[in-house]
Amino acid sequence: MPYAWLTRKLQVEKLILYSQTILATAINIYRKLGFKEVPLETGIYERADIKMALSIK
Repeated sequence: MPYAWLTRKLQVEKLILYSQTILATAINIYRKLGFKEVPLETGIYERADIKMALSIK
C-alpha cells in the first residue's frame, strides 16, 4: 500500500468505501486491493448499493 506510512501515523485501522455495483471495473480493482464486501446500512447514501472495507491492521 503506497500510503502505509500515513495510515500508521494516523492510526487508521479500516478504510470504508461506498459505491455502485454497476461500476464493475472499479469494484474489481477494490477487490484486487484487498477490499471485502460488508453489509450496507440503509439510508446512508441513496446512490450506493455496495459497501466495502479494507482492514489495515
